[in-house]
Amino acid sequence: MRRYIVIIVTVVAVTFAVMWLGCARPRSASGQKCTSNFAQIGKLFYRYEADHGGNFPSSWQASYDYLASSGQDANPRLFVCRRTGQQPGPTNQVDNWCSFVIVPNLTTNSPMTRVIACCRPEHHDGKGANVLFVDGSVCWYATDEFYKLLKEQGITLPKKK
Repeated sequence: MRRYIVIIVTVVAVTFAVMWLGCARPRSASGQKCTSNFAQIGKLFYRYEADHGGNFPSSWQASYDYLASSGQDANPRLFVCRRTGQQPGPTNQVDNWCSFVIVPNLTTNSPMTRVIACCRPEHHDGKGANVLFVDGSVCWYATDEFYKLLKEQGITLPKKK
């Protein structure tokens, strides 16, 4: 039993060390601009799941609607990467204009290292993208590493609208 616990602790420690190294890599100035949005979105997702039986939002519209109904400042700019120069659209069509990608159908039982949302590398001159994980951490990944991570997790970016 003791050996089993040591193995589990080791695996968890290695997993978090790998994630931390990914997060600790230097990122471009362009990559830092939407990191703040992703950190706020991560907090929003955790408030949402607390009110929805451990389920994270499966759409940006659900995220925005929850934020708006919570009495907090529902600034639609939160859902737009600052690097795109894009303006938010109508607040009843967030899924049509949000510049980020959401991975639907995740819960608090999903692995902590699972990608829950991400930006697109083309928003950052092809240099990389921010990634939000189920555990709430936000990491910058160089483009090659970003696509490798998505492939490992079986995630395909939808075509831009």
